[in-house]
Amino acid sequence: MVTEGGLSIIEGARRLSIPKSTLDYWVKKTKEGKLSDSPHKQHTLVTQEQMELARLKRENAELKINRDILRKLTATFARKSLKKYAFINKMGLIYPIPVMCRVLSVSKSGYYIWCKRPLSERQIENRRLEVEIEAAHRRTRGLFRPHRLKKELHYHGIKVSI
Repeated sequence: MVTEGGLSIIEGARRLSIPKSTLDYWVKKTKEGKLSDSPHKQHTLVTQEQMELARLKRENAELKINRDILRKLTATFARKSLKKYAFINKMGLIYPIPVMCRVLSVSKSGYYIWCKRPLSERQIENRRLEVEIEAAHRRTRGLFRPHRLKKELHYHGIKVSI
């Protein structure tokens, strides 16, 4: 398309739905003679139908991501932004953050501000308590149930409810 058809690299990349840098690399290697065609393949121009099919496949993949995100959210929460931010934070390794923000109707900037927000006094205290409870659980070799664990913590000066 670029070398023989006279299209620009940008237009060719757009029609093929590939990154410009990839097509640029292929053209460069073809001009150097390092990118050979296999003898059984014929040169064909991409048709409008093929381009439309590629676009629909991209849209379908994005819709599947949106559907999966919404399916996982249904049981999680109603309309609370903080819960949405926590969900985005939890699922950030699986789905793209901008897509989740758009699907959940929250701003990306709001999410990133939430990520940088320092912990509240309550959150700090809860984390400290979790560490104390885990330490007491290890001290008792995991044998104590909640009532006895509460007494163990109280003995060490930590007041906590069951």
